[in-house]
Amino acid sequence: GLAFQVEISARPLMQARPGHIASLWSNLIDNAIKYSQERTSVTVQGSMDANHILITVTDEGPGIQDIHLPRLFERFYRADKARSRKLGGTGLGLAIVKRLCELYGWSIRFSNRENGGLLAELKFFEGR
Repeated sequence: GLAFQVEISARPLMQARPGHIASLWSNLIDNAIKYSQERTSVTVQGSMDANHILITVTDEGPGIQDIHLPRLFERFYRADKARSRKLGGTGLGLAIVKRLCELYGWSIRFSNRENGGLLAELKFFEGR
């Protein structure tokens, strides 16, 4: 019941272990899908400028209260415990994403979208 869109305007080169890349993307995209509502979309976009590569994952889910945003990368943290139990998972996915970004010198942040849902922004320098 979801639309999944990929819009890449560049072919970025990420140098990392293949298992790390797979884990990063599967955790980010799984999180976006898990918290999206039916008949909405999850979008992955990639773009480059002179300084870095920006890849975003957006969903049209309910978003979360701003007070929870700084804690999203904590192990086992759940902003909505009742909904998280219903959807399953261990609460480790975004903590894994954060640790992988730190390992490679990338940055990741989440923010609420104006019209609902979350935006994950991953920044890195090409080849890193």
